[in-house]
Amino acid sequence: MRKKTLNIVLDGFIVMLAITAVLLIILILKRGDVPVAAQDKTPEPTVATTASKDTDSGKDEEPTPEPTEAEPTPEPADEKVYVTANDSVNIRSGPGTDNPVVGSASPGDKFELVEKTDTGWTKVKYNGSDAYIFTDFLDF
Repeated sequence: MRKKTLNIVLDGFIVMLAITAVLLIILILKRGDVPVAAQDKTPEPTVATTASKDTDSGKDEEPTPEPTEAEPTPEPADEKVYVTANDSVNIRSGPGTDNPVVGSASPGDKFELVEKTDTGWTKVKYNGSDAYIFTDFLDF
């Protein structure tokens, strides 16, 4: 009798675990990717026209100056992207619960985004070093 009860409890636990995994996958898929920084758009150089003779008056038009090379547009400084904790959450030294906790975040705490990984963990800057927070606890 005891073994049967234990099997029923374990089966229920496995079903709950499977449902939780499916819900986590759905949440991860619903979140969009981090926006990519705007691409550098260099202006196209202008084309010079040659001076032509005005056939009606016989006078030369003023020559059009030759185009100069457009000065390169300075590279925009990398804009930092920040994420915000949406719940109390541990901050870890690596992507996974097997990594040590290096701190904790409260709802509303902001962190500089380093990388959003495909593993469900987001790499952020924490006290000047890279650290990881489970992505579901962050708003982008």
